[in-house]
Amino acid sequence: MSQNGKIPYTGKPPSDWQKFLLKTLGVDDKNLSNAQAYFLIGELLELRGISYPELTWFLKNQKKPLLLPLIHYGIELEGNVKDKNEFREALTEKGIVVTETGYTGGTRAANEWRISADNSVSMGNKRYQPIELVSPKLLGYRGFLQLKQVLEIWNKVGADYVKSAGTHIHLDMYSADNEFRTNLLLVWAAIEMPYMWYLVSPSRRNNGFCRAVTDNVLNDVYEEQISVGRYYSINFDALQRHGTVEFRLFNCTTDWKKVTAWTTLVLRIYDAVRKGFTYRDVPKNNFSGFLDKIGFGENTCQFLRETKEYLIARYNHFREEAEKHPEKVPNISPPAVVNGVSIAQIRRIRKLTEIIEKATTIIRSINTNWNLPWHWSSGGLDWIPESEQLYSVAKGRVNKKIDVNSITLLINNLVDNPADLDDNAEIPILRAQVEVDGRRVDIVTNEDGSLIPVCRCFYARNSNVRRNSNVRRNLHTSYCYHARYAARYIIREMAIKKMRELQNELERLQNEEDNFYREAVCVG
Repeated sequence: MSQNGKIPYTGKPPSDWQKFLLKTLGVDDKNLSNAQAYFLIGELLELRGISYPELTWFLKNQKKPLLLPLIHYGIELEGNVKDKNEFREALTEKGIVVTETGYTGGTRAANEWRISADNSVSMGNKRYQPIELVSPKLLGYRGFLQLKQVLEIWNKVGADYVKSAGTHIHLDMYSADNEFRTNLLLVWAAIEMPYMWYLVSPSRRNNGFCRAVTDNVLNDVYEEQISVGRYYSINFDALQRHGTVEFRLFNCTTDWKKVTAWTTLVLRIYDAVRKGFTYRDVPKNNFSGFLDKIGFGENTCQFLRETKEYLIARYNHFREEAEKHPEKVPNISPPAVVNGVSIAQIRRIRKLTEIIEKATTIIRSINTNWNLPWHWSSGGLDWIPESEQLYSVAKGRVNKKIDVNSITLLINNLVDNPADLDDNAEIPILRAQVEVDGRRVDIVTNEDGSLIPVCRCFYARNSNVRRNSNVRRNLHTSYCYHARYAARYIIREMAIKKMRELQNELERLQNEEDNFYREAVCVG
């Protein structure tokens, strides 16, 4: 090794033509000899799915070809085989390294295929054995050729397909950061229902083992909860176990053309996102245009061109079938990103919906004398200012029940001094006054800025219990039923007012969503 740390080599340097080929195939020619370049070019041609004559045609016509991305992938195929032992032996006879494991699998060699039991796959009435076939780490078109050999053997031994089985595609994500993962999920959410659903059999759409990505899932990811559950159509739980992202949408098959088309598609999606493609770039109602955007455009190599034709034919077939049989399409709303709505709007709509549900629960509980939820007093009511202590009083037990609608509001949001206070005492801020069962109760601002009820009934005056040390010394704070109902009444009124404000905001945002959708339909 030389002083600069580089490995020296002997022989001629790469020719200009070799350098040009290597650059086109995505490789830097530094420190390569002519012989090494020759070998590497041959390897890259096979991996990237293009022949030497085809590549030279592109270059001589001054066109840069679109090729199969060099991203490692793995494939899990669930299904039934006529005889598992015969399948394993047939693979071994062809020189394919294979091992058989239990349901949970285990460690294995880098180039080893694995056959394992799969109890999630139904056998039906036929005498077939359910299995999961797991590939080793594969790369490029060479990986497709390995897969082709394995599937041919499976079909020869005997294959059977059932709705409970699926095809899962893993892509390497060891070096991906959270921003890339989020962008990939957003693109998937934007294409899943309008495009991807029509590349698979109807049984896979929102299947229990590959649920659709919804706005709630997107919101969780946006809040950096990247692991949203294993059984979604796109699964980031595999990051922890394998360092991969898993696409679970695809149905069971041993058809090489289907599997390679699906794999090529997710590879191109992944590569496009890596190069800056976002959910906002997804065309509406234009599957062919979407394929062009992610790398199936004009200058594709023959393999990608044939894959695009296959995907479009399959998409058109299932779209026509869905129009004839709309019951085969799940009745769920697509994520708002499909219509161009921002993630910030999605999060705000979700937040508003949650708060309105809480406000509705509070109002209903107070009106019907139900117990209020205890856990909300600790940060759960941050949407109602100054309410935490007031809610703590309101949720307490009472020794007498009354109808909250019988309570009368006497003073609202006024700064005043109660008449019976000592002149030398600290002056409280009176925010409201209500009459509860013939007794007046003040709602005052405590020293910490929160609201509390103050009653001067016999029970309150004679109690030695002070529940809040911050209240000024004259205001006894043992909470009688007058004080608790006063707190409930004020909480209810504040909740009603806030809920109306939030409902108006929610309606405005939802109308914006509808406008986005109508505009998208017009564009499509």
